[in-house]
Amino acid sequence: MVYVPAEAVLEVERRVDVTGRIEEALAEISAINVELLARGELD
Repeated sequence: MVYVPAEAVLEVERRVDVTGRIEEALAEISAINVELLARGELD
């Protein structure tokens, strides 16, 4: 657990949410790339 000052809580929560969404999107892109590499469709 990390201490966050009360005045920063909303911004930290927003950034954590955005980071989670970005990580999910990158995981999906990575899975697609693995599939394309397996098919020989990427150089």
